[in-house]
Amino acid sequence: MRRYLYICVALAVTGAVLSGQVGGQRRGSDGQVPAAQYSPLAAEGGYSRAHTSPLDAMVHALNPHNVDLGAVWEARRRAWLENAGANRYFWYSFAARVVLRTEVNTRCVTSKEQLP
Repeated sequence: MRRYLYICVALAVTGAVLSGQVGGQRRGSDGQVPAAQYSPLAAEGGYSRAHTSPLDAMVHALNPHNVDLGAVWEARRRAWLENAGANRYFWYSFAARVVLRTEVNTRCVTSKEQLP
C-alpha cells in the first residue's frame, strides 16, 4: 500500500514541476505562453480577431458568402406575384379552389360531418 502512495506522490510532484515553466519559456502576466513564440500566424497578428459565438459560427457555416437571403426571397416573391397576376390559369385555378372548398364546407356544416 505504501508503495502505491509513494508512486502517487511522485507523480503529483512531477506533474507540478512540469506544469511550471517548461523549457524556460517566458509567460505572460496571466501565466500563459505568448502565442507569438510558437505560431508564425500569431506573430503576424492573425489571432487578433474576436471570438465568434456558436450561433455566429453556425450562421456563417450555412451562409458563408453573407448573401442577403431576405432580399433574394423578396425578389422571388415579387416575380412570382407578377407572373401569377398575369397568368389567367392561376386565377381560374384559384377561383375553382375557392368554389370547391366553399361547397365542401357548406355540405359538412349542413350534414354535421367532419371536414375531409
